[in-house]
Amino acid sequence: MKSLKGIIASGIALVLLAACSDSKREFYAEFDRVSDSLRAASPSVGKLIDEELKNAKDSDEYYCCLLHRAQYLSLSDPDSMNKIVDRVMPWLDKKEKTPRLHTLYGIAEVCKASYFMSKGQYDSVKVHAERGYDNYFVSNRKKYLPVCCSIIGSCESLVGNHLGASRWFRRGMVILDSLHLPRTDGAALYQQMAMTYMTMGDNDEAEDLLKQMEHFVDSVGMELKLQHYNNYAALLIMEERYDESLKKLKVLDDMLGKNRQAAPYFNALCYVNMAGAYFHLDSLDKARQCADSAEVAFKKIGLAEGLLATNTVRLGIATEEGQLAKAAQYAAATSALANSNDITTRQEWMRMKQNYYLKCGDYHNAYLALKQFSDTNDSVRVANGRLRAIDLQEQFRSDRLAMQNQLLLKEKSEHKMKTLLWAIVALGVICSLVAFLIIKNLTWKRRHLKSDMDNLRLQLEKTRSQISPHFIFNAISTHLPDKDDKQYETLMRLTKLIRSNLDNARKEEVSLREEIGFVNDYVDVQRTMIDGELDYTVDVKDESLLDTTTLPSMFVQILAENALIHGLKGKEGEKRLSISVDDIGGKTRIAVQDNGRGFDIRRYNTDNRGRLGLNIIRNTVSILNRQKVYNGDMSFDITNTTGDDGKITGCRCSLIIPRQGEGGCDE
Repeated sequence: MKSLKGIIASGIALVLLAACSDSKREFYAEFDRVSDSLRAASPSVGKLIDEELKNAKDSDEYYCCLLHRAQYLSLSDPDSMNKIVDRVMPWLDKKEKTPRLHTLYGIAEVCKASYFMSKGQYDSVKVHAERGYDNYFVSNRKKYLPVCCSIIGSCESLVGNHLGASRWFRRGMVILDSLHLPRTDGAALYQQMAMTYMTMGDNDEAEDLLKQMEHFVDSVGMELKLQHYNNYAALLIMEERYDESLKKLKVLDDMLGKNRQAAPYFNALCYVNMAGAYFHLDSLDKARQCADSAEVAFKKIGLAEGLLATNTVRLGIATEEGQLAKAAQYAAATSALANSNDITTRQEWMRMKQNYYLKCGDYHNAYLALKQFSDTNDSVRVANGRLRAIDLQEQFRSDRLAMQNQLLLKEKSEHKMKTLLWAIVALGVICSLVAFLIIKNLTWKRRHLKSDMDNLRLQLEKTRSQISPHFIFNAISTHLPDKDDKQYETLMRLTKLIRSNLDNARKEEVSLREEIGFVNDYVDVQRTMIDGELDYTVDVKDESLLDTTTLPSMFVQILAENALIHGLKGKEGEKRLSISVDDIGGKTRIAVQDNGRGFDIRRYNTDNRGRLGLNIIRNTVSILNRQKVYNGDMSFDITNTTGDDGKITGCRCSLIIPRQGEGGCDE
């Protein structure tokens, strides 16, 4: 008793995974999860499909989910499955014929094949399976062609065309090898090819295929697992290895467990095969129990041939128990098996009938039954020998095609390798050229920045050396005539200032403490040149900032000089100059503020010395930031301060400098 249901259900589950791969990623993540659950026969798969249908966002998603529903119902409710497919088909007919759409057509046709299989209409099964094959051939999922080959080959086998079945199975195996698909994708082919060998009487080849499948049977879907153990048990019964057969059937029975309603066909096959095995092991009570269960199961699915096989076992049980009247009823009820296409079932019936005649003492009919059995075996042997010879020719042709395929693939692989090698060489040349240009560009930028730094350093040193010769001359000229103690003190401050200036000129960076000290000396000397009193203050919020902050030398002095000369000098009334130092989130802010005339861009453009000092600060800040000298950006800003009436009340210059150890200067 062979079935296509396991193959069809597995085929649908395999192809549904990629049915609509062009839709939204979120939907297909869920779609894949449901497909995996279908293949594993998860108990919760029905709820997953309901949720999937509920969350469908467009017609594509909805009809894909309907195909999930059809696959779910393929074994338990084929009539409902057929209605769903009839509902999907008109939508498919309206869509543009793309490779993806042909994949959906293939799924629908395989579902149709499953429906007609449940009705025993094998010609219709073959028609729809061939349509599925044609659609998959022009789809973007050619990997599922072997599934259709399995279905068509099985149909040929069921109608007695074993040679045609063998051809389709061979074609499926060639496709499987050509596409380098895993063995699990060809599990149905292994099963059906083994069954074909069993039909042709080559049980050794059949068992070899089934043993190969033992290595990966745990990785295939539930339906194929059930079919594998059922076929293996049937082979062992044919070989009269009944103990081994029972072991396989018990594994099958355990797998069915509480899910017998989900796979009623395999449930019935399991019972009838167990009944036969127990009968030959002389366990008649167990054989009778299994035959009763098989009868109930076959009646539920309406398979008459299964009932005949069940009654064949009952014929043997009644004969062994001496209930010849009942055995006569079973013999008459099973007379249709004389013309059965299932050679195994027919031979078992003949053996049981011969034993019945012997028990009845009807040696004439017993002889006729034996002769019929012998003639059938001879004809089967001759036919199988012819089929085997033709099959060997087909196998040779398939092997030759496979070899040609391998040679073609090898040539393509070598061509790809050569192309890849040239691509790698070209890429290496391009990368080398790009690296050369990048290095050359970085070298040029480094030289250019170094040149800028050198120019700024020279300008800064020039400014440092020109702290204002006029200022020094005027200061000395002003104080020389009096020669009193105050004049002496001023001269001493001036001398100290000049010495500090010379010391700082040798350094690119100084601590904030050194810079503030230098500015203090500078302001003390400079205040005598400004009319009126100068209110000069230094406000440091945190003394540690003076030691942890470094900056280019003369920066604060330039700002203080601009405030005194351009902001306060010549101003009437109170004159204030203040320097404040505070922390702002890991950086030090230095603010130089006066209450002078404010910053005037017009006066700035005509004052060469003032413009030079501020430009040095701006350019130095820009270059230091580009070179990442500090682990954070330094900034410089000039703003005018205003009163409540909106008039300018002074100028404020701010320097923000990252500190050492907190995003400060790199060593």
